[in-house]
Amino acid sequence: SDVVRAFSRSGALKYYAWLAVATAVHHLVFTYWQALQPDSTHRHTPAADWAEPPPALLPGPPPLATPPPPPCGASSRRNGWVSVAASLLGGCAALLPLCCERWLDERRCARLRSALVLVAPLLLSALLYAMAVAGERHDERLAASYDAAFVAYHVLHELMRVVCDAEGARCVARTAYRGAPRFALVGGIATTATLALQSLAQLLGSRPGLGLPLHTQFKLLAAMLLALFAVCLGAA
Repeated sequence: SDVVRAFSRSGALKYYAWLAVATAVHHLVFTYWQALQPDSTHRHTPAADWAEPPPALLPGPPPLATPPPPPCGASSRRNGWVSVAASLLGGCAALLPLCCERWLDERRCARLRSALVLVAPLLLSALLYAMAVAGERHDERLAASYDAAFVAYHVLHELMRVVCDAEGARCVARTAYRGAPRFALVGGIATTATLALQSLAQLLGSRPGLGLPLHTQFKLLAAMLLALFAVCLGAA
């Protein structure tokens, strides 16, 4: 059938499977990275500080209005700058494959692409493990290293997302079908696999009874990327 041709016979399965695992992990990391950040300014003000005073025996002046919540601290501002830097650098990284295809010949591009597909999961796993270790120690001195690891992780993922998407689409386009190339069908199946894997990982990590802390869940996500590296190494 066209589905079998689009995945197995065209060679697109390797790129879309790589992308499904890496994107599922990236979605979870991008959602929870601020909660793991080693910064004490994320602590909330205790509720007792805003509790109403006990009633007085004698009538007195009306109680003061409840004070407003504290303004955003330096940590919130820094998180905003980190997110902006990650988004901008990730967008620039997404343009690198196009530039390389214009500057390098097809043979060198193929070698570089194969090397990135093999090595990138190992680098992503190492960056994610570094984030987990920094978040586990709760040391404010590691906040800059944590932020730098997150930015590097996001930039590398954005680069690989474009590489795998483009090469997977080329594989689909090069295959003969009964009708037109099945770009929408292949993309839909890949997206469904990504969301299913992301949901499964999130359910297992937050399953009642396990009680896994967030830094342990990040280490498990890093192990998933390490397993992806092992599979790519075995297939190379």
